[in-house]
Amino acid sequence: MAVPIDPEDPVGGGGGGGGDVPLGTAIFQFQFNKDEDESVMRVLAYAALSSADDLVFQAYLLIDGIVRQAARVNAVFDNKNSKAAMPVTLPAYLAGLDKGPHSIMFSIRNMDTSGAALTVLTGSTIEVTELKKAAV
Repeated sequence: MAVPIDPEDPVGGGGGGGGDVPLGTAIFQFQFNKDEDESVMRVLAYAALSSADDLVFQAYLLIDGIVRQAARVNAVFDNKNSKAAMPVTLPAYLAGLDKGPHSIMFSIRNMDTSGAALTVLTGSTIEVTELKKAAV
């Protein structure tokens, strides 16, 4: 899967508040069901990424359209065509979600201005686990 280049910076610099954040390309997007109000959701998103040059991207994990976790990678190398590759993992523990259906999205936003494509490799995955209260 190729992720197009989008050099706008959604999280750096300016003052806070409001506005839509460009979230890049959805790598995984699906619905899950939470069984209990008191449980905690553990989410682990993993993507193996490569580029013909540098790796400059933002990764997002959204639950019900709200960014719950984000990671920025800015791996710039000395040579053109450096053939960079690396994994990114976004872990999240989410308390306070109501029981019932929820949506999840893991997205990558390529911010490399050199024109190099960012590729999501085979083996990328996401895990969603409901951690329920133990019976006493």
